[in-house]
Amino acid sequence: MPKAKRVGQGMQAKRTGQSMQAKRVGQGMQAKRNGQGMQAKRTGQGMQAKRVGQGMQAKRTDQGMQAKKVGQSMQAKKVGQGMQAKRTGQGMQAKKVGQSMQAKKVGQSMQAKKVGQGMQAKRTGQSILPIIAQKNT
Repeated sequence: MPKAKRVGQGMQAKRTGQSMQAKRVGQGMQAKRNGQGMQAKRTGQGMQAKRVGQGMQAKRTDQGMQAKKVGQSMQAKKVGQGMQAKRTGQGMQAKKVGQSMQAKKVGQSMQAKKVGQGMQAKRTGQSILPIIAQKNT
Protein backbone atom coordinates (compact mmCIF):
# COMPACT_ATOMS: atom_id res chain seq x y z
CA MET A 1 0.00 0.00 0.00
CA PRO A 2 2.36 2.73 -1.12
CA LYS A 3 -0.27 5.49 -1.02
CA ALA A 4 -2.39 4.67 2.04
CA LYS A 5 -3.85 7.89 3.40
CA ARG A 6 -5.48 7.25 6.79
CA VAL A 7 -4.58 4.24 8.87
CA GLY A 8 -2.28 2.16 6.69
CA GLN A 9 1.36 1.39 7.25
CA GLY A 10 2.26 2.34 3.70
CA MET A 11 5.01 4.59 2.44
CA GLN A 12 2.90 7.74 2.49
CA ALA A 13 0.44 7.01 5.28
CA LYS A 14 -0.81 10.30 6.66
CA ARG A 15 -2.40 9.72 10.07
CA THR A 16 -1.51 6.70 12.14
CA GLY A 17 0.90 4.68 10.04
CA GLN A 18 4.49 3.86 10.78
CA SER A 19 5.60 4.77 7.30
CA MET A 20 8.42 6.88 5.93
CA GLN A 21 6.39 10.08 5.66
CA ALA A 22 3.79 9.56 8.37
CA LYS A 23 2.51 12.95 9.47
CA ARG A 24 0.80 12.58 12.86
CA VAL A 25 1.48 9.58 15.04
CA GLY A 26 3.83 7.47 12.96
CA GLN A 27 7.39 6.51 13.77
CA GLY A 28 8.50 7.36 10.26
CA MET A 29 11.35 9.48 8.97
CA GLN A 30 9.30 12.65 8.64
CA ALA A 31 6.60 12.14 11.24
CA LYS A 32 5.31 15.55 12.31
CA ARG A 33 3.52 15.25 15.67
CA ASN A 34 4.14 12.25 17.89
CA GLY A 35 6.47 10.18 15.80
CA GLN A 36 9.96 9.09 16.65
CA GLY A 37 11.16 9.87 13.16
CA MET A 38 14.07 11.91 11.90
CA GLN A 39 12.12 15.14 11.53
CA ALA A 40 9.36 14.65 14.09
CA LYS A 41 8.06 18.07 15.13
CA ARG A 42 6.17 17.73 18.42
CA THR A 43 6.73 14.73 20.61
CA GLY A 44 9.11 12.61 18.59
CA GLN A 45 12.61 11.57 19.47
CA GLY A 46 13.82 12.44 16.00
CA MET A 47 16.75 14.45 14.78
CA GLN A 48 14.81 17.68 14.38
CA ALA A 49 12.03 17.20 16.89
CA LYS A 50 10.74 20.62 17.92
CA ARG A 51 8.79 20.29 21.17
CA VAL A 52 9.28 17.33 23.45
CA GLY A 53 11.61 15.09 21.50
CA GLN A 54 15.10 14.05 22.39
CA GLY A 55 16.41 14.91 18.96
CA MET A 56 19.40 16.88 17.79
CA GLN A 57 17.53 20.13 17.27
CA ALA A 58 14.59 19.67 19.59
CA LYS A 59 13.38 23.05 20.75
CA ARG A 60 11.35 22.84 23.96
CA THR A 61 11.65 20.07 26.50
CA ASP A 62 13.98 17.52 25.11
CA GLN A 63 17.53 16.54 25.66
CA GLY A 64 18.61 17.46 22.17
CA MET A 65 21.64 19.36 20.96
CA GLN A 66 19.88 22.68 20.54
CA ALA A 67 17.03 22.36 23.00
CA LYS A 68 15.84 25.80 24.03
CA LYS A 69 13.88 25.50 27.27
CA VAL A 70 14.33 22.51 29.53
CA GLY A 71 16.72 20.29 27.63
CA GLN A 72 20.09 19.09 28.75
CA SER A 73 21.60 19.82 25.39
CA MET A 74 24.60 21.69 24.11
CA GLN A 75 22.77 24.97 23.58
CA ALA A 76 19.92 24.68 26.06
CA LYS A 77 18.78 28.15 27.00
CA LYS A 78 16.73 27.99 30.22
CA VAL A 79 17.02 25.02 32.51
CA GLY A 80 19.32 22.70 30.63
CA GLN A 81 22.71 21.45 31.65
CA GLY A 82 24.10 22.25 28.25
CA MET A 83 27.13 24.16 27.09
CA GLN A 84 25.34 27.46 26.67
CA ALA A 85 22.46 27.12 29.11
CA LYS A 86 21.33 30.58 30.14
CA ARG A 87 19.20 30.35 33.29
CA THR A 88 19.44 27.36 35.55
CA GLY A 89 21.75 25.03 33.70
CA GLN A 90 25.10 23.71 34.75
CA GLY A 91 26.52 24.48 31.35
CA MET A 92 29.63 26.30 30.27
CA GLN A 93 27.95 29.66 29.83
CA ALA A 94 25.00 29.40 32.19
CA LYS A 95 23.97 32.90 33.25
CA LYS A 96 21.84 32.72 36.40
CA VAL A 97 21.98 29.69 38.65
CA GLY A 98 24.35 27.36 36.87
CA GLN A 99 27.64 26.02 38.11
CA SER A 100 29.30 26.71 34.82
CA MET A 101 32.43 28.52 33.75
CA GLN A 102 30.74 31.87 33.22
CA ALA A 103 27.78 31.63 35.56
CA LYS A 104 26.81 35.11 36.69
CA LYS A 105 24.63 34.89 39.81
CA VAL A 106 24.71 31.85 42.05
CA GLY A 107 27.12 29.52 40.31
CA GLN A 108 30.35 28.15 41.68
CA SER A 109 32.14 28.83 38.45
CA MET A 110 35.34 30.59 37.49
CA GLN A 111 33.74 33.96 36.87
CA ALA A 112 30.73 33.82 39.17
CA LYS A 113 29.77 37.35 40.13
CA LYS A 114 27.40 37.31 43.12
CA VAL A 115 27.26 34.33 45.44
CA GLY A 116 29.61 31.85 43.82
CA GLN A 117 32.82 30.46 45.24
CA GLY A 118 34.61 31.08 41.99
CA MET A 119 37.88 32.82 41.27
CA GLN A 120 36.31 36.22 40.75
CA ALA A 121 33.27 36.02 43.02
CA LYS A 122 32.33 39.53 44.08
CA ARG A 123 29.86 39.39 46.97
CA THR A 124 29.61 36.34 49.16
CA GLY A 125 32.12 33.92 47.71
CA GLN A 126 35.14 32.44 49.43
CA SER A 127 37.49 33.49 46.69
CA ILE A 128 41.20 34.12 46.76
CA LEU A 129 40.80 37.78 47.82
CA PRO A 130 37.95 38.01 50.33
CA ILE A 131 37.32 41.63 51.26
CA ILE A 132 35.03 41.74 54.30
CA ALA A 133 35.95 38.62 56.27
CA GLN A 134 39.64 39.48 56.75
CA LYS A 135 39.08 42.56 58.95
CA ASN A 136 38.88 40.64 62.25
CA THR A 137 41.84 38.40 61.44
